[in-house]
Amino acid sequence: MAEALITLEVTNLQGKRYKFSDVPLSLTGKALQELISGRLPFKPGSYISLQHGSVPLSFDQTLLEQGIGCQVDQVTLTSVYLPVKIQAAWSYLRDHHPDMSSLQGVTQLEGIGSMLHLWNLPHSLQTLTLRDYFNRSLQLINLPNGLHTLTFGLEFNQSLDGLNLPRALRRLTFGHCFDQSIDNVTLPSGLQSLTFGFCFDQSLDDVNLPTGLQSLTFGHNFDQSLNNVNFPSSLRDLTFGSAFDQRLDHVNLPSGLQSLIFGVEFNQSLDDVNLPRDLQTLTLGDRFNQTVECVKWPSGLRSLSFGSRFNQKMDMTTLGELETLTLGDCFTNMKLGRLPGNLRSITFGYECQDIDKLPTSLESLTFQPRVSQTETDLPGGLRHLTFGRRFNQSLDGMNLPSGLQSLTFDYHFNQSLDHLKLPSSLNSLKFGYCFDQTLDRVNLPSGLQSLTFGYNFNQSLDRVELPRGLQSLKFGYIFVLSLEHVKLPDGLLSLTFGYCFNQNLDHVDLPDSLQTLAFGCHFNQMLDHVKLPNHLQNLSFGNFSQSLHDVSLPSGLKSLTLLSSFTKSLAQLHLPSLERLELGNAFCMEGADPADLPNLRELRCPSMSRVSSNGDVGKEERTSPGSPMAAPNSPEEKLEKLGDGRGLFHVIEQLAALEGALWSILDGLKSNATHVSFFCREYWGTSASHAQLSLEKLGFHERLKRQVQQACVLESLSLGVASHLCSGTMQGVSVTIRSRLRNLLYYVHENCLVLLDLVWCVNVGWQSSPGVLPSREPMAC
Repeated sequence: MAEALITLEVTNLQGKRYKFSDVPLSLTGKALQELISGRLPFKPGSYISLQHGSVPLSFDQTLLEQGIGCQVDQVTLTSVYLPVKIQAAWSYLRDHHPDMSSLQGVTQLEGIGSMLHLWNLPHSLQTLTLRDYFNRSLQLINLPNGLHTLTFGLEFNQSLDGLNLPRALRRLTFGHCFDQSIDNVTLPSGLQSLTFGFCFDQSLDDVNLPTGLQSLTFGHNFDQSLNNVNFPSSLRDLTFGSAFDQRLDHVNLPSGLQSLIFGVEFNQSLDDVNLPRDLQTLTLGDRFNQTVECVKWPSGLRSLSFGSRFNQKMDMTTLGELETLTLGDCFTNMKLGRLPGNLRSITFGYECQDIDKLPTSLESLTFQPRVSQTETDLPGGLRHLTFGRRFNQSLDGMNLPSGLQSLTFDYHFNQSLDHLKLPSSLNSLKFGYCFDQTLDRVNLPSGLQSLTFGYNFNQSLDRVELPRGLQSLKFGYIFVLSLEHVKLPDGLLSLTFGYCFNQNLDHVDLPDSLQTLAFGCHFNQMLDHVKLPNHLQNLSFGNFSQSLHDVSLPSGLKSLTLLSSFTKSLAQLHLPSLERLELGNAFCMEGADPADLPNLRELRCPSMSRVSSNGDVGKEERTSPGSPMAAPNSPEEKLEKLGDGRGLFHVIEQLAALEGALWSILDGLKSNATHVSFFCREYWGTSASHAQLSLEKLGFHERLKRQVQQACVLESLSLGVASHLCSGTMQGVSVTIRSRLRNLLYYVHENCLVLLDLVWCVNVGWQSSPGVLPSREPMAC
């Protein structure tokens, strides 16, 4: 029996009519909605609602089941544009809302990990990001036709052979674990950006790359020959990961390629490589150290970067259009009088110290001068000056250019600026990790617009006269001092606090001009008596858990971020201008009276952290009734077992000892000190070397556990090498080897600092959400 068909006519409030013929009565409301919405104009922030008479169309019932077309061959439906129900969509994704129509009109979804949600993606969707732990086939999923951006999560590693990618797709990004062949995958012809993750290492010989592809990026593991790869002529950016080290002599690079970036391991000759004529940016990794005297440089090359090992002779006069040049730590083979005339920016490594004849055209300079060269005259036209990560010398005798606009100090700088005259033209001042000097006697230029402090800064600003023109003020990780007696400039637009700040703001005069206010993870003070600026538009918190019921939030607030610990009700919260709201995983909207947020356009909830391999532990399992003792395998018991049974504090003591030993070794290597061997023995003979054994007992999720293990292996190998080379007086160790060893120990020390943060995070994470470990930044392995 033939299926019953009807003719549908859809009218809107403006009187326009759209006719649809031969519509089957077995069509569900959702399918009909998608069919009709494809013909009707799209309005941002709205979705199309269909009504039969005065009754809204049901999504999960067929037309016949809804009584449409039972007795007539032609039916008229009404379409209206309604605001997107952001809060209902968020509740649906959290499994608190049963109506799948809640997603209608939503254009961006992140952290999706449920097959049910993937089966019911709205046709309006433009950006989709899958959750990190999602690793299921998508062959049965119909992706929306209008999808522009698709991003896979960390663990996804499924074949895409049967997946129909939308024609509208412009950006496709794979996650860490993806390592599947894409020979039989049809990539949309309009795809513009293709990015592979860490593990991908498949041949592209039989892959038909889209004719419109503009950007191609490979991850860490990719190391396949490109001799038989057909790159599209549209390609503009090509980026390789760390492991790539293949010859390019027979690779046909597109003539229109503008940016070519190589990773750490690449060390192949470029003498016979046909570099594209339109190439503007070329970046070579840390291991590259091939002769370049016979390389045919593109005439239009504007940016050239070498890694830390490069130290070959080169004639720069042939690069007439070069504007940016970066040289690594080992480079010493250049006469500065033969630099291109158009050079605007140059970065020197640690060993390149001949800077007496810098080009007068130079506008940006990054270098690490030694003591005897701090009085060097810098080019008068210099606009941006950065002192490198190893620089830590007094600047008392240095004359800064009168037109300098930006001054940046990197990692190690920690010298007083009392006797340094800062130019009146300076508008940006940034300090690095180690800086912790008072600014009481420093004359900050009145035109300074941006002031940024690093990790260690914790000095009072009570007697510091902040410039009237200051617009941005950012504090570092450990700043914890009160601002009660600090006069903040009237024109300040952005104020950012670091991780540890947790001071009461009741008596702090926040400028009315302030538009952005951001707090770190430790801030958890009541704001009931704080006068928030009327012009505030962006407000963000970390582990904030105080009620907002009696807080006077500005009516013009457009973005509000409440992460991690926030669980308070948003009932009666009236924010008519709010467009973006980000909430933590602890917050639950189920059964709550929704806030009055009429202009909300984006509601975000971070992907839930994965439960550790030890499994979930319920409250009733953690403690036996009437007993104060911790239950087996509970977080409390795990903490007690750490550090040879002496608890979490002993682990912190072990890591503190490790940090001290590493810092002493690193500091001694800067001056070729003979006492470095003493600190190497301290590492092996104290609890510093035992910290990694304690870390093994923490319940990390799998990815984080691998990173910690890699960091610990790197630490052991690095200290073994350092102990061998530093035994005795180190007279036989070359400057190059010592420089590389310093670089290695620098990253090992950085890993130790990350591990200290991580252990604290585990303690807080177990207290707030037992068995759940918050995500942290990756370590430098």
